[in-house]
Parts: sequence; structure tokens; C-alpha cells
Amino acid sequence: MKNICLLGKGNGWILAALFILVGLFAAPATAQKIKNDKLRTTYYKTPLLALTPKYSSYSIEYDCGDRIVLAGEWPQLSSLEFKKADGDLNLKMRVKSVYSADKVLKLDQSDGKQRGYYNVTYKADYGYDLVDKASGNVIASYKRAGGVFSTPSFDSKTEMNMYMKNALESDLIKYLVEKVNDRVSYDLVPNKYAVRLVANTVEGTAPAYQEIYKASANLWRLLPVPNPIKKNYSKPPPCGKTI
Repeated sequence: MKNICLLGKGNGWILAALFILVGLFAAPATAQKIKNDKLRTTYYKTPLLALTPKYSSYSIEYDCGDRIVLAGEWPQLSSLEFKKADGDLNLKMRVKSVYSADKVLKLDQSDGKQRGYYNVTYKADYGYDLVDKASGNVIASYKRAGGVFSTPSFDSKTEMNMYMKNALESDLIKYLVEKVNDRVSYDLVPNKYAVRLVANTVEGTAPAYQEIYKASANLWRLLPVPNPIKKNYSKPPPCGKTI
């Protein structure tokens, strides 16, 4: 029987795995054999809501307060046409009221030379609203008010102070614009992720184990890649691949 421990995302699979684990620990202590198998599969994440066929186009507005910031590549909503204005949906993205609230000095010795950087605690109003143009209703949104940003590393305190004075705010705004872009893509666009699974094969004769086997076997059959990955520790994997 297979007991799945997911090393990826997906609440349904996790709940199923927890159910199997609870049953395993509740089973009577009888002779059993446990073996681990490692597998790769793909986790598919659907958008928060279906945009088609109700909507066919979208437009984007950026609000960075009184700052002019290059937004980079704008998010692309799958199956919808991008219009400079008057789309069926208006994606309003904002990064405003950004300021540094606190900073903590950290040391970086990763390259053999000691350098310094700051972990900056910032406050900001950033996020997005996806608005139905016809009704004016917000159909999806995301909002945050702060976080922590790590500056680049510097060789001297003078360089660090110059950066904090002249470049921090601009870099922080660009960082938050990118975060909002990424969040839009995560929330509103179909995504897929490569994930690893660990399968514990438990063999036993107790009735409880048979019930566990039935539940876990049904779950196992849903996986796109049923075959275990064979790991050979005596030689490295092929160039360009990781196991």
C-alpha cells in the first residue's frame, strides 16, 4: 500500500495523505514492512476564477504614486486580448506609500570576503484589483502593507550608506512592482510546477492496513507518473539534470 507525503502544493492531496497517516498510526501494532519510493510529478494550479468566456479582453493601470517606474513585462492573462484601454477587465496594480521603517545589518561571507547588507523592514500599500468594467465590481484582489527587503552586499559602510540614501527607494519600488506582477500571474493564470513525492509502501496483514491500502492505492492511481525514480549514488546524474 502507498502512503503519500507531498513535497509540493495542493490541499486535496495533502488532506488525503494526512488521512492515510492517521489511519496508519491508529492501526494495531502488527508486523509490517515499510519502504520509501521517490517520484516526480506535476502539480497543476488553476486560476482563482474563470475569466472566459464572460470576458474577452483586459487593460492594465499602474499606480506608483508620484514615482515613475518601469513596470517591465506586464502580466498576460491567458485567452484574453490585451488592450491599452477599455478592456472588459481593468487590472489596477498599485505600489504606493513606500518607506523604510527599520533596518538590521547583516554580514555576508559566502565568497570568502566579508561584506555587509541590510534587511530592510518596509511599509507600503501594494497589490492589485481586477475590476469588471461594465459593473465596476472588483472580482479579484490582493493587498499587502509591508515586508522585508534585502539590499545588495557592499564592501564598506560608506557604500552601504550611499545606497540607502540614493537607491533604496527606487530598488524597493521596482521589487514590489515585480512582486505584484508575479502575484497576478499566480492568481489569475494557469500554472504548473514540478514536484517531488515520497511514497511509503507499507505491507501488513491487519484489516486496518487493508483499508489504508485501498485509500492510498486509489490516490496513487491519480498520479501522472506512477513509476519510482531510481537514484544511483555511485555516479552523478546526467549533465544538466538533477535527481
